[in-house]
Amino acid sequence: MWFGFLLSVALVVFFVVRLAESLRERDRVLAESRERTLRDEQLVALGTLAAGAAHELGTPLSTMAVLSKELEDEYSNDDVLRQRLTLLRGQVDRCKQTLSMISASSGQLRAESGGRVRLDKFLAAAVADWRAMRPRATLEYSAEGSEPAPLIISEQGLRQSLISFLDNAADSSPDAVEMHCRWDETELEVEICDRGAGLPQEFRNQIGKVPFSTKAEGHGLGLLLAHAILQRLGGEVEVAARDGGGTCVSVKIRLDGLLLNE
Repeated sequence: MWFGFLLSVALVVFFVVRLAESLRERDRVLAESRERTLRDEQLVALGTLAAGAAHELGTPLSTMAVLSKELEDEYSNDDVLRQRLTLLRGQVDRCKQTLSMISASSGQLRAESGGRVRLDKFLAAAVADWRAMRPRATLEYSAEGSEPAPLIISEQGLRQSLISFLDNAADSSPDAVEMHCRWDETELEVEICDRGAGLPQEFRNQIGKVPFSTKAEGHGLGLLLAHAILQRLGGEVEVAARDGGGTCVSVKIRLDGLLLNE
């Protein structure tokens, strides 16, 4: 009888503990599902607005780009005016790139996506584009991995996400931005660090889940969209405090969905 009693107690305790663990796991999954649903609703709303914005702004921006180019050719002898027109064209191109990122997040990739490129050249091109947009920022860039580098699709969403992280790092510490890339045949790791004031843990937990920005004029949509794009590509994003001050953003992406066969 005592043996049967103890066996019954042990079985009850075992199943109660397992049931409690299952309930906690269910609550965690439900909480994550609610967060994803909320974020997806926000992205759907942004995607709807993106279609209208691309339609309304695409034509005027293209017209401005053409006219500025014609003015550059017409006043090629005026160095001051030509420099200002070049700056104007650069800003127009940046607006078009921002529209590309918003469209990419809603699944409407622009025509520039889909080309074939080596991973090292893709990363170098993204860095070059960012340096052109932020010429006063200082970037320490390094890239290493298997050779030859994997041949991937030139995914504009990934490019815009990396540029968005670089922009935020440069806003925090324009004189000390680092980007280190490592890859093999299956995975890409990118680490972007700054020497800014850093973010408290509660703020780091909000990044990628809700629109969030520490800048007075910012809306936090850039980081939200960057996280959404990377998750769509099967990537993971971690934000951590940096030793000595600053913040590091670590991005890991499996290349399965981007690889192209030779």
